[in-house]
Amino acid sequence: MKEIETLNPDAHQYLMEKDPKTWSIASFKLEGVVMQLKMGSQKVFNIVIVDAKKKPVLPSGLNQFEVRGATYAYEVDLERKTCSCRLWQLNGYGCAHSVASISFLNRDVEAYIDNMFSTTTFRKAYNYIIAPMNSSEMSLETNYTPPLPPISRRMHGRPATKRKKSTTENTGTHRASKAGKKIRCSICKEIGHNKATCPQRRPQKLNAKK
Repeated sequence: MKEIETLNPDAHQYLMEKDPKTWSIASFKLEGVVMQLKMGSQKVFNIVIVDAKKKPVLPSGLNQFEVRGATYAYEVDLERKTCSCRLWQLNGYGCAHSVASISFLNRDVEAYIDNMFSTTTFRKAYNYIIAPMNSSEMSLETNYTPPLPPISRRMHGRPATKRKKSTTENTGTHRASKAGKKIRCSICKEIGHNKATCPQRRPQKLNAKK
C-alpha cells in the first residue's frame, strides 16, 4: 500500500475507502477457491515441488508440520488443508510448504488438491446446454438507455494516414522487395550471409603510420 500511495495517491485513497474483501486477495474468504489455473496442472505441480524440496520440515503430530525457510516458518495442517501463508486456502491446489509436508510423509500430492481441479468437476461444467436466443430485432422495447460506445480519445502524436502494408507487399515504389530473397556470399558462395560477415574473409592489413 505504501508503494501505491507513492505512485498514485488518488488510487490509494480510493482503495482505502473500499472494503478490502472486494479487491485484496489476502482478505478474500477462504471457503472458496479464488485463484485461476492458467497453466496445466502438471506444470503447476512441478513448479511448486521444485521449491518445496529445499524447505526443511519439522513434524508435530500426524498432520501438523512446521516448514522453515531461510528467515521464516509456516504452520501446515494437512487434515484441514491449511497453511499459515494462506496460499493453499486461496488457490486450492497447495503451496510449497504443503507440498514439502506431504512429500515428507511420502503421500500423493494430488490427493490433497481441491475437487474443483478434477476431471469429474471439469466435465460437469459441460453437462448443461446453452439456451438458444432470438436476434436483437425481436427484443422487447424498454425505456432503458441503450449501451453506448466507449468515449474515443485522441492518441498522442500525429495520427497515421497510410495503410499498413503486408509483409508480402513491396515497401517501395521504385525498388523490388527483398523479402524472401536468399543472400549468397560472393567469397565462399554459401547462402545465409554476405561477404561482410563471411568467416573466410581475409583480415584487412592496416598501414602503419610513419
